[in-house]
Amino acid sequence: MLKELSLYYSKYPTLREFFTRHIDKLLTHQEKPEISKTNKISENVNRQLMRRLKTIESFQSFVTAENYLNLYKNHLRFKPYTDCRGKNRLKNGKSSFEVCWVVLKSKEWLKNSLYLC
Repeated sequence: MLKELSLYYSKYPTLREFFTRHIDKLLTHQEKPEISKTNKISENVNRQLMRRLKTIESFQSFVTAENYLNLYKNHLRFKPYTDCRGKNRLKNGKSSFEVCWVVLKSKEWLKNSLYLC
């Protein structure tokens, strides 16, 4: 697979080198059957984010927008799933970090966000 990527991106040496160095980290989600292989969750996050940004309309500065997006991102990382169905129902009550076996120091997302900084 890496060989195919290298050929496809041969005219982009920086990108090819990035793939070569990080291919093991880029594909770790493929090793665990419990982790979703689709991008439905990210599409949902983008849709919610666009809805929120429309209501805010504009920010005073780039720093304000960046701070808001960091808070929102961390909120989503620690927000527990509530309405998963079928084989994903085991995720209910757990955050996306907990689903990936990360042990959290606290259930409070704001407190955990400070540890990430």
